[in-house]
Amino acid sequence: MRGHLRLVGNDWVADPEAPMEAMPVPAHREKRGIMTEDLLRRWRISRPWLKIREDVLLASGWTRAGLYRVNRPLGHSYTWGVAWSLWWTVAGISPALADGGAIHFIVHEPSGRTHFMVARPR
Repeated sequence: MRGHLRLVGNDWVADPEAPMEAMPVPAHREKRGIMTEDLLRRWRISRPWLKIREDVLLASGWTRAGLYRVNRPLGHSYTWGVAWSLWWTVAGISPALADGGAIHFIVHEPSGRTHFMVARPR
């Protein structure tokens, strides 16, 4: 039950003149999904690439969570595994496994320039 409070001095007290009302109870709770079509597309592309190289990646310091984590809190931020990275689905980018277990996303620009986006184990 919920009523109204009023301030009396430094304390909040229930107002006896306010009508008591029942708190509304939701009939059902909506499930908040975090998986979008874009995220599923990233997973479908990254999973076979990571699965083939999983033993090497795990031996290099990656954890399964670091590779495949789905929106789990870590400290004060939310982190996702590298499998969900945007770079898997961008045209003109190719992944490569480098020394030390780093995953390089090689960006080939139309101008001929090449850039590297690097994901390393923690």
